[in-house]
Amino acid sequence: MVDPTATANPRAVRRALVAAFAHSWDAYHSFAPAADEIDSRTGRGTNAAAGGVALTLVEALDTAVLMRRSGRVALAIDLVCNRTWHTLQPRAVAASTARLLGGLLAAHDLTNRSCLLHAAAAVGGLLLPRLDAAPCTNMVEYARLSALTGDPRFRRAWGTCRAAATA
Repeated sequence: MVDPTATANPRAVRRALVAAFAHSWDAYHSFAPAADEIDSRTGRGTNAAAGGVALTLVEALDTAVLMRRSGRVALAIDLVCNRTWHTLQPRAVAASTARLLGGLLAAHDLTNRSCLLHAAAAVGGLLLPRLDAAPCTNMVEYARLSALTGDPRFRRAWGTCRAAATA
């Protein structure tokens, strides 16, 4: 296998990176389908990070689209679009916002699937009450969500993030 940190042959590096992603993506689907993460100690899925909302799947969905993992992407989008988000209980709000909201928005931007935008709006709404925990770190996600939905709640959240970042 080619070392992905090497720069001598960009095509070989790209192939190695795609192979590494495919290996990880397939392992997630084999050992932790729809779980938040794989527990490195047990090799099984765990929902400790965000309450069982397929955190890893959502976070990696845009990368899977870019790497043309079309069969898995279709299944992942179906899973994401047919779930409810009421179980969302992030341990780290800033990280969950970046991973979940950022992943949903990026996947929506790449696929133009409206159900991903609806999911992003649902997640964004659920995270709003916790925004004060880390307001300045989620400015980009709330700015994009506000632009796509026109929802004034997300515009206010963006303003809160912006004010905290410039204070």
